Amino acid sequence: MDTISKKMQMLKVEKDNVTDLIEQAKANEKQTEDCYKQLGEEQQCLQKNLKGTGDDIEEAFLPMHSHLHICISFHSFST
Repeated sequence: MDTISKKMQMLKVEKDNVTDLIEQAKANEKQTEDCYKQLGEEQQCLQKNLKGTGDDIEEAFLPMHSHLHICISFHSFST
């Protein structure tokens, strides 16, 4: 009878350990999903910023490009 009690106690401890591992795995999964979601949101924000920066650069250089084209045309005309 003592052997059965010890075996049952060992099985209970083993079950508790497995239950703890499952709970930890679920917590890790939730944390990973939250991190993935946050990184996705951050990526979208960075892509918007990149597009805005590209648009700003294009807007800033367009007048210079036009001015350069006029200067080159004028130089070609005068020579």
